[in-house]
Amino acid sequence: LHFTTMPRRGEAIKKQRETCSVKSCDNPSVEVGLLGNNKVLCQEHLDKESETVRKQAADVSWKMRQLVPGAKRRAKMMKELQALTVEVQEVNEMFNAVQEKLQQWRQKTVDRLQLVHQSVAERLTDADEAETREKEASLALAAQEIKKLAELSKKNSAWLVDASKRCKDFNNKRYELREFQRDYIDAGPRAEMRLRLFGDVASGVQQFQSTIDDHMTSVMTDCWLDLDDSGDDIDDLDITPVSSNQVFQVNLQSEPKFLAACSNTAGFVVDSVGFVKRSADCTGRGNVKPLGAPCVFFERQTDDKQNILAFSAEHKNVLNVGCNFSSTSGKVTGLHCDSNRQQLFVAHRSTVTVTDLSGGLVKVISGSSFDGVSRSFDAIAGNSDKLCFLDLAKQCVFSIDKDSSELLSVIDLWPLHDKGIFFTDLALVGSKLLLFNWGVLESVLKICGITGQAISSLPDKDSDDDEEPVDAAARVRRLAIDSKGFIVKLTGNEIVISTGDDVFVDSFELPVKETGLCGHIERLELVEKDNARWLAFTSNRNRLVLLKLAYN
Repeated sequence: LHFTTMPRRGEAIKKQRETCSVKSCDNPSVEVGLLGNNKVLCQEHLDKESETVRKQAADVSWKMRQLVPGAKRRAKMMKELQALTVEVQEVNEMFNAVQEKLQQWRQKTVDRLQLVHQSVAERLTDADEAETREKEASLALAAQEIKKLAELSKKNSAWLVDASKRCKDFNNKRYELREFQRDYIDAGPRAEMRLRLFGDVASGVQQFQSTIDDHMTSVMTDCWLDLDDSGDDIDDLDITPVSSNQVFQVNLQSEPKFLAACSNTAGFVVDSVGFVKRSADCTGRGNVKPLGAPCVFFERQTDDKQNILAFSAEHKNVLNVGCNFSSTSGKVTGLHCDSNRQQLFVAHRSTVTVTDLSGGLVKVISGSSFDGVSRSFDAIAGNSDKLCFLDLAKQCVFSIDKDSSELLSVIDLWPLHDKGIFFTDLALVGSKLLLFNWGVLESVLKICGITGQAISSLPDKDSDDDEEPVDAAARVRRLAIDSKGFIVKLTGNEIVISTGDDVFVDSFELPVKETGLCGHIERLELVEKDNARWLAFTSNRNRLVLLKLAYN
């Protein structure tokens, strides 16, 4: 038997270290390689690796030299850096000056309003004081307290000197203002009843925001270094034409008369048969999809009942909302959606039904539950806190609290009627009301939601020209106002954007080819979501359209 003696492990490692690490090379090693792999190399392979390192170093050195501008260019860039440093400093200083100027105008505007507020308050205080003094003197006279009556007469006479002067100054200023309003606004002889003494200052300040946006959008185009990578979409600050992929539409069996749009549908889903449900009620059920937003709710009338339906841009078909009303409820007179509360308010002539977005009943408000007077819900509008209703028979607007359903105020509209025009619809914008009569020109009127007095009007196109009648296609069919005070008007096949005081901003045509519209727009709702505005409206072809407007 022959046995081969295997080398010991230590001897093999020692031999491996003594020879080159390159495969098939048995030359003795001289040094660890230069490329950082800890391999020992012979002189031949070490020389090759050294040459590789020299080439890599030369290549890197050449590339780095390309990053170094020439002396003249470098000096120019240094100057540019200095200019940018100064520009940043000046911009900050200018913004500080703008903020200071803005604060001055804020203080000046608020002080002016406070001065008017104080003037009216002092006039009411004098009235209360006069009433109290007169009552005290009458009691003294009735009690035959002649001595006390003499003292009161002396005090009252002295007080009357100053009070009468204040009253006269106050009345003179109001008279001068009324004369100005008659001349400037053509308010007519009933200006005292019809016009508020001060305009819509809040709306004017709100419009200042859009002025800042317009100007700073132009200024930002000068910041060319940030044009591609700032993350700001400059185009979103301008009104842009509507493209076909921004239009969603559905054909309906009949034309809905009322729409309500919602921007917050979180927690609501659509089940497999097309019903809107609360997601909590669909736990464990398969094939449910989020409802999506924006979502438009509308009513459908049949012979024996009324349904509330929904249309979402994500689903692109009609969805069922689980609330039905019998024919005894009467026709639906209006819809309102509170996106924050996720509630629908369905108005009938004598009741308002409040539901969640799936039709789940929240409460019913009766028209006979207000101060012993039966009231009709002929049109509805609302904000986050209250609901406003138009009572056509009584020609008044009354508002109620959304939480308690308590009556808050009643505004008589009779003093505002002119030339036999009666208001048939309304909208709520902050503390102001917009009153409409869509069948009559010059019928959009902004009034104070507290005093009921007129603030301004939004006439239709060319309505000041009595000799040339306005083309029916050019009349304002519907309008809506967004959170920044922009007015969005539908006039035939055109969308017109204007400021809160009806100054033209921009316009563009409706996508007639995509929607098949033919100039008869009946209902309009505006909803805001993710810095975009969406318009929902119906056409005379029983078509519901959801249109995205890209302006900010």
